[in-house]
Amino acid sequence: MSEAAFSKTFRCPEDLPNDQARKDALKTFLVWAGQRDTNITVTKIVELRTRLLEEHHCEKTLANIRQSELPPGASRYQCTAQDRSRHFTDQKDAGCVAVPIEDGWVNLISQPQALVDVLPSGNVKEDDGTKIWTQFYLAEPVSTEDGLRQYNHVKGVTKYYCKSKQQRLIQADYWLNDRLVLRTSSANSVIEEIEPGTLAETIYEYACKK
Repeated sequence: MSEAAFSKTFRCPEDLPNDQARKDALKTFLVWAGQRDTNITVTKIVELRTRLLEEHHCEKTLANIRQSELPPGASRYQCTAQDRSRHFTDQKDAGCVAVPIEDGWVNLISQPQALVDVLPSGNVKEDDGTKIWTQFYLAEPVSTEDGLRQYNHVKGVTKYYCKSKQQRLIQADYWLNDRLVLRTSSANSVIEEIEPGTLAETIYEYACKK
């Protein structure tokens, strides 16, 4: 199903009648996103959902997202809202758990639905690009390509090709909370174009800065 076709069936979370309906809608979205692009990345899932929320003027949900934006250097928490949806914020409240930054890592991107940390000491400059370590934390679990496992944390090495503006995931561990669910290697990696205005472009700009 195309994005245009799926958009016709999409409803704002705040317009759904109850928590179960919102949970079912999120599951439907994740299944569709995975079927639409079997190589979809974490960043693309977040960006695709945000685009649908904006297209349908889901103002209440978007307002909650804007209010949850993390200021640089803030403490980080994953919180569960009354509708059972989860998000990251710098405000600790009931139902929130801390998301600490590992020693040596620094936060690069902070959004309500995704956090991205990098390891500056692990950067490796090469003639055609830079290899960097990244960690993605997701507020809501998503499914692996085969649909058999879910994960909400990815830690791995990606190479960013500075001249051609491309990326290749070299290796990664996929976790669901504290449980390792999948490990990938360079044997399965592919080179991907980096689209403008995406989280991937922000990481690319960091990796390829002079």
